[in-house]
Amino acid sequence: AELFGAHQRFMTPTAIIPMSTPGEAVAELEYAIGVLGHKAVNMGGSPRRQIPKFKDELPSASRYITRPELYGIDSDHDYDAVWAKCEELKVAPCFHAKEQRQSISSYVYNHLGAFAQGNETICKGLFMGGVTRRFPKVNFGFLEGGAAWACSLFADLISHWEKRGGTAINRLDPAGIDVDEILLLLGEYGGETQRRSTPAIESHLRVEPPRPEYLDEFAACGIREKRDFYDLFVPRFFFGCEADAPLDTCAFNPKINPFKATLQAMLGSDIGHWDVPDIRGVVEEAYEHVEHGLMTEDDFEKFTFSNIVRLHGGMNPSFFTGTNVEEASSAVLCAPAEQLLA
Repeated sequence: AELFGAHQRFMTPTAIIPMSTPGEAVAELEYAIGVLGHKAVNMGGSPRRQIPKFKDELPSASRYITRPELYGIDSDHDYDAVWAKCEELKVAPCFHAKEQRQSISSYVYNHLGAFAQGNETICKGLFMGGVTRRFPKVNFGFLEGGAAWACSLFADLISHWEKRGGTAINRLDPAGIDVDEILLLLGEYGGETQRRSTPAIESHLRVEPPRPEYLDEFAACGIREKRDFYDLFVPRFFFGCEADAPLDTCAFNPKINPFKATLQAMLGSDIGHWDVPDIRGVVEEAYEHVEHGLMTEDDFEKFTFSNIVRLHGGMNPSFFTGTNVEEASSAVLCAPAEQLLA
């Protein structure tokens, strides 16, 4: 806040918000935004959580055996207070999560896909935990992981719900298996190996499997129809991409995304990174997507401007007031959301 205060027309700094507990996060949000006047936040990734069983049985090794914090599901904490505070303070919670990798020798191995998988982990937890259902006005940003994973997740969520969610899961209930009929068919059509193993097969089929605690794993989302996935996913999530990743253009391809959707991908320039030797080439490199027919000019405008404006300005309409892009941002925020997502 001190370093960037004199340069607000050109740059907006990001406050890092620790997320070890909801209380800590809320306190830092109030300080960073309410006291220091920040407008953008990074929610500090995904804290590693120790597993109680190993903490008790293997105390010396338990800190190495951890699981990620998913925020929306399987958490020891209720993070709804954090999302409510973000809504109150008009700030979009953004994540720059990195999945831990296993190579002890290769930076490239550990870097490949790390941010995509880290961001996907959190995005899945937020969606399946019903966070976007309970907080329909909060925008969430996922930074540096690209958008290809988001396209895959959006489609996979829908296909899993169609097969395993809601009432569809009841069609797969093993209690509906006619074991006697299977054994008759096995005796008539089975091969020698199968017929010889009939007693073992029957004993396996006769055992009633345990029923899961939560039969409909999409219940927290409140999914009532397929269209709900679009409404709870597409307008709420924004995905930061690099200039040189051609698969990120999948976000703008209605031929492959359900509902012919275009996801809200945004250019993240990485101009401060050691592997960006010339900052003047970033936007030019991104424009190659248009030259190669992977994006339209309209897609590129959303990629480099409108989607970023909607991420922050959608939460705080005065976010860009006093900046060099105030007028252009106002035009975006005044446009109907349907027009921008079409």
